[in-house]
Amino acid sequence: MTARDARSHLPLPAHDFHILMSIFKDSRHGYGIIQDIASRTGGETRLGTSTLYAALKRLARTGLIGDAARPADDSSGDERRQYFLATALGREVVREEAQRIARLHRLASAAHLGTAASRPAGRQS
Repeated sequence: MTARDARSHLPLPAHDFHILMSIFKDSRHGYGIIQDIASRTGGETRLGTSTLYAALKRLARTGLIGDAARPADDSSGDERRQYFLATALGREVVREEAQRIARLHRLASAAHLGTAASRPAGRQS
């Protein structure tokens, strides 16, 4: 696997980026992923179950996530619960996407977007 392989998956849809961050180091089941994303984003991003499972299916098909063993501390008793974890490629893809977003942020900051001084003369918004 090369960085070029990872970059071929970019740009990631925002939901995929959040999912991969959620299962970057630790496996989670579907509802756990939904809860983690909502918590990390302060409720700004909330995935529905159909959106989540469509994304998980797509991420699995492209080799970015895989099934994970049930953690020893799972006391739910729900045998239907499936756990997911980012693959090595998935972890590299989310790293590359984070770097891409950081570059975009630097460009936007350098352009002073949103400040009165950056607006063309004669135009107000």
